[in-house]
Amino acid sequence: MHPPADKPARARDGGGRGAVSRHDGDKDRVARRIGLSHLPARRQAVWLVQDRRRAGYPPRTRRPERGAAVVDFVMVGALTTVFFLAVVQLALVLHVRNTLIDAAASGARYGTLADRGAGDARERTAQLIGVALTADFARDVSTGEASYGGIRTLEVTVRAPLPVVGLIGPTGMLEVKGHAAFQP
Repeated sequence: MHPPADKPARARDGGGRGAVSRHDGDKDRVARRIGLSHLPARRQAVWLVQDRRRAGYPPRTRRPERGAAVVDFVMVGALTTVFFLAVVQLALVLHVRNTLIDAAASGARYGTLADRGAGDARERTAQLIGVALTADFARDVSTGEASYGGIRTLEVTVRAPLPVVGLIGPTGMLEVKGHAAFQP
C-alpha cells in the first residue's frame, strides 16, 4: 500500500522491509507523472529503466571512480607548478640579460668621460654586475673601440653564464654589449 499523494512517505524506526526513504517519494512522483502509480514499486522501477532505454539514454553503470579527484588534482597541480616555475625562470633570464646590458652601457659611458679610459669602463662594469647579480657574471668583461656611423665609440662586451636553473648555467652563453661615444 502506498502513502497518499499529499503526505510524504515515512520510514519505520527499524529501517527494515517496507521502510521508505526520502528518495522513494521522488520515484512515486515520477511514477504518477508517467502513469505507473497502479503498479507495485518493483515493477515501476523496471518500467522506469526500460523507459530510459527507449528514450535513448545510456544505461546507468556504477563504475568505481573513487580517488579520481585526487589524481586529477595531482596532475593539474604538477602541470601548473612546472608552468609557474618556467615563467619564473624566464623572468630571471630576462632580468639577468637586462641587468648585464645596463651595466655594460653604464660602464661604457663611464669609460668615455674626459678623465677615464677603457680600464675604468671594465672595472665599473664588473662592479655594477657584482652589486646587482654576483661576481661570477663579471668574470669575462672586455672593452674595445668601435665605429658607428663614423663616430668613434667605446664598446664594452660582457660574456656571462646563461641562467638555466636559478642562476646556474653554462658559461659564455649570454653575450651583451654596451656602447658610448667618446667625448670630444
